[in-house]
Amino acid sequence: MGVTIHYALGMSNTETVKAVLKRAKQDAEARKWPFLEYSEDGLSLIVHPHPECESLAFEFKTWRQIKEEASREGWHYEHESLPHDFAG
Repeated sequence: MGVTIHYALGMSNTETVKAVLKRAKQDAEARKWPFLEYSEDGLSLIVHPHPECESLAFEFKTWRQIKEEASREGWHYEHESLPHDFAG
């Protein structure tokens, strides 16, 4: 059994999301890691760094999509925001 670490963040526009995914694809290509774009809107990517390593999933959804999915699956979903300014 391994450990899975989940990071969640928000981005204000689709162009920012596309830039993050473009960089992730470029890094994967440079390292010759296989990857898969798996959503119709092009906002999801899975990178496979090594056969014995967990894949890296980059998946971006709107809050509406998250809430609809949670409701369909019977989950109770709550979101807690953290302060954005950690500089002190």
